[in-house]
Amino acid sequence: MFTSEQGFTIYLSLLVITILMILVIGTSVLINNELKSVNHYQKNIQALYLAEAGIERSIDIINSQLKKGRLNLKHLPTVIRVEDEKINLSNIYDSKGNLKINSISKIGEVTKKITITVRITGSRNINSLKSLVTQHPRKNIIVGGESKIKSNGKKNNNLDELVTMATTIPRFNFDKYKAKAKQSNNIYNSNLLFNNRDIKGEIFYIKSDINVDLKNTTFSARAKEQPAILVVDGDLRITNANLHSSLENIYFIIKGEFLVNGSANKLVMNNCLVYAQEGIKLGGPTGKVNNITFNGLLLTPDDFIFYGNNPSISPRLPNYNRLYLAQEKVAIISWQED
Repeated sequence: MFTSEQGFTIYLSLLVITILMILVIGTSVLINNELKSVNHYQKNIQALYLAEAGIERSIDIINSQLKKGRLNLKHLPTVIRVEDEKINLSNIYDSKGNLKINSISKIGEVTKKITITVRITGSRNINSLKSLVTQHPRKNIIVGGESKIKSNGKKNNNLDELVTMATTIPRFNFDKYKAKAKQSNNIYNSNLLFNNRDIKGEIFYIKSDINVDLKNTTFSARAKEQPAILVVDGDLRITNANLHSSLENIYFIIKGEFLVNGSANKLVMNNCLVYAQEGIKLGGPTGKVNNITFNGLLLTPDDFIFYGNNPSISPRLPNYNRLYLAQEKVAIISWQED
């Protein structure tokens, strides 16, 4: 039989053991939770760093493209890897023309997303364009992409001799042109401007794609010394040019493509400059451009395509005082982490 003193000792021992077990289990739970918290924190930090790396890589690629004179979202990667971890990227322009870049990384169950909004700012000196043109004084087709020239189904070597492949082509400042045109009340929503056959040597801004029927039409500015600047916020397509069609003393600054439809059988462009940010296409596989005469400068950061016969293309130096070159540096205007 246990004495009351022995029973109390056993009871006290069991109580102490129970308390110790509770303390051990509680401490283990706390340590385990702390380890999970530390692990989650480490993954969170790692995912954040990876998302930031994706943003930095995107900006580096954009700056690299801008130095080459061409920014094409199609050429930006959608997936990159840093330290064997995958980062998903997406890029889109917002309604204000700013570029939104999303970088999403995932480490285990932790996902981090960084969204930044950037604006392309700054400007390049006009001397960069002068240098590009004067390096090849006898060549007046300057191309940043591919050059595809065919005549009668064969490569046209004579036209090839006029092409300069350039890794650095300046971009033009469309915002500045628009502001200048607005000052003179020269902003149009369509091709109504072409109802006037003779225009002043001013800056005109067209806010959309336009299709110009040049049949039996001469469209020109009045003075060679002060050509008109026609800025198009989209594509410019010329159709139905014939023996009596001509464009004279006009600089075309085009945000999209410059296209001459295959139905053009004769087109004279005298003292002209064509800058088309998304490419120049004179004819195509389904329709050739015949007997085109061009005097001036053709300039595109993208592709130059010619399908046709009997081209006569000769160089002419532009009036540099009429040209405003593009914005080309990335400035971050907002940063958001999710």
